Amino acid sequence: DAQIQRAKDEAEVERQRRRRKLTRSRTKDGLRRTVLELDEESDAAFYGALRDAAAEMQRADRKAKLPPDQQRPFRQILADAAVEVAEEVWGGSE
Repeated sequence: DAQIQRAKDEAEVERQRRRRKLTRSRTKDGLRRTVLELDEESDAAFYGALRDAAAEMQRADRKAKLPPDQQRPFRQILADAAVEVAEEVWGGSE
């Protein structure tokens, strides 16, 4: 029955939401590591915002026509975008 399946699907989504977590640690070279475990919907919202911010940064880098040795790898752009998104919400690093 479709109603029973819908209830099972909603229960699974709720179980996944309750299992969301963020883990923080320090790397050997002193950087901070943050790992998110998200349900599908939350991940889509988080990564969508991150991807949009990163794409904007990447466009700015391309427009600046930086020499190859000054261009950031995309993984670094993603990390920089995560910081930018957080600062927009938090109000900066005052």
